[in-house]
Amino acid sequence: MRRKSDLNKPHSARDELTRKARNVPLVDVLAFLDATIDQHDPKRWNTSIGPISISESKFYCWTHQRGGGGSIDFVMLLLDLKFIEAREWLVSKFTLEENIKSKIFREPPLHTPIPQASPKNLLHVMDYLVQQRGLLEKDLIPLINKGVLYADHKRNAVFVLLGKEKSLVGAELRGTGQTRYRGLFKGSKRTQGFFYAGPEDAKYCIVCESAIDAISCQILFPGWLSLSTSGVWASPPYLPKLLRRGIQVFCGFDNDNAGHLNADRMIRLHSSVIRMVPAGKDWNSDLR
Repeated sequence: MRRKSDLNKPHSARDELTRKARNVPLVDVLAFLDATIDQHDPKRWNTSIGPISISESKFYCWTHQRGGGGSIDFVMLLLDLKFIEAREWLVSKFTLEENIKSKIFREPPLHTPIPQASPKNLLHVMDYLVQQRGLLEKDLIPLINKGVLYADHKRNAVFVLLGKEKSLVGAELRGTGQTRYRGLFKGSKRTQGFFYAGPEDAKYCIVCESAIDAISCQILFPGWLSLSTSGVWASPPYLPKLLRRGIQVFCGFDNDNAGHLNADRMIRLHSSVIRMVPAGKDWNSDLR
């Protein structure tokens, strides 16, 4: 039986509301409900009712041995709601007329220098990073869950720069489509923070030119802290603080003239820094 409030809505309005609710990306719903990506399968999520596999708008719950399509059916299963209840839940939790928002992939606050997130492009970005850049899913998933790696609306891979007290100070972008764009998001302040991977209490730290190289080093040198200066940079202002903590810092700039020149400059400024040169052009090429 339809609710009275539903019957009062024009038929076309109900249809449009249903269509929009059904098209909310499943990953948005999962993120909002604090589900986590499986460490071994990025299409499989751990939820309150057990593991669920998703493929675009399709899903299958292994515990309940039940599948379906669209977010309304998805929410009916996850939250044990009826059709109209599930649709109204989606409407109340997501701004359907604007970009979808969620806990992990929430839109940045006003004036924050990082781009808007697009969860529907995440699998594309992950495929690029794994298939074309040789990175490992098990190393990408913690960064995604932490919110420092995501996809934007242009299918760029976004690597968040964190500053003092983990404030958002910018983002590195890497194009994953036909245009291989690489650069900083407009308004980023690389003087105030950096992208990093690995344990913060590590004894060794390697400084790289890009976020992809930093993740590559995390794989090549497990247990090390690796960070990106977002371009070749001999005197990042946060380097002295790292050295004062007693961390052995290695300069891992690219194996080219700019990398060697700026590594020499860094060592002249900080004599305890040790040069570490990739065998190929950069650490990602070594990983591949």
